[in-house]
Amino acid sequence: MDNKRLSSIPFDYFEPVKIKKGYNRNVEPEKIYPDDKGMITIEIRELERVEINLNNNRAEVEVKAKVEEDNSDNSNFYSGYLVVGNQLRPLPVGSTLDVERGVFYWQPGPGFIGDYRFVFVGKIQDGEMNLKNINVKIGPR
Repeated sequence: MDNKRLSSIPFDYFEPVKIKKGYNRNVEPEKIYPDDKGMITIEIRELERVEINLNNNRAEVEVKAKVEEDNSDNSNFYSGYLVVGNQLRPLPVGSTLDVERGVFYWQPGPGFIGDYRFVFVGKIQDGEMNLKNINVKIGPR
């Protein structure tokens, strides 16, 4: 996807993301809402794992429905990019994106300190698309 096509997709200014830090599955996810510019800011420490649920857990039921229907035109789909300057780059080393569930996992390696800006494109069941701007601020341990 290029910047021109991306600029035609509206930002999601209202829906939060849910995040979990570390590996403890029993922790409640934290909701983080976009600021007035549509940016979601997440702060973690160097080497800290983060899990970002981009769709506020709505895809769980929808993915099950997709499996039953097996109709890719009526399903959720997510793609994600690292934004460097005005360029879109592949997601960083140590990360994965579950494109159907809309969950981004990242375990930044040593030396990943600073701000990392991501843009995620979500295609919802009705074909509507939206963007989520996320800035991950990584501080030293």
